[in-house]
Amino acid sequence: MPLTEDSEVRRERYPYRGARRPGIPDAYDKLDVEERWLPRGAVVLRLPMVYGPHDPQRREDPVLRRIRAGRQHIPVGAGNLLWTRVHVDDVATGVLAALDTRAADGMAVNLGEPATVPVIAWVEQIIAAAGSALEPVRVPESVLPGELALMGGPAQHVLVSVSRAENLLGWSPGDPQQRVAESVRWHLDNPPASTWSAEDSRVDEDALGSA
Repeated sequence: MPLTEDSEVRRERYPYRGARRPGIPDAYDKLDVEERWLPRGAVVLRLPMVYGPHDPQRREDPVLRRIRAGRQHIPVGAGNLLWTRVHVDDVATGVLAALDTRAADGMAVNLGEPATVPVIAWVEQIIAAAGSALEPVRVPESVLPGELALMGGPAQHVLVSVSRAENLLGWSPGDPQQRVAESVRWHLDNPPASTWSAEDSRVDEDALGSA
């Protein structure tokens, strides 16, 4: 760690085959695209976890929906996973940077925030940006609700180097804390249709009861 563009890629293809995830076909694999276009001189931008306005996966919502429901505590585990993230607006500037220079032609280029905080610190950034008093409470990993699985202890970090993007494309993202605040504001102003349920409360209370 960190992973670079020259690190070994996945040996197995089509990781979503049989998963039946909406909008993702069984034959989906980004490596197929890289094999076809890198030899033609294209720049392939490899993206980490993308967050921000209009995120269809609403990665911050496991925290924000507890805030909207008026919860006082959120169960967490070790929360020490390091997973490089990037705001959607910084992806856009990365695309423009790749279009504006020929320095990275025929290369894969990682985009992402140069410094990565553990996921528990990301949760704390979300809480602070929302102006909430929601308190993380450490519980055994075995009782974490499924949507908070990232709050456990990782089998492997997903930390990538973005030095190629910085050096060849002259690209740099915005301040991560400011980007989280921008994302949180949008998601609070545009909540999903689903609401907090009694079952959600029961699952949380069961987990918190193990603290």
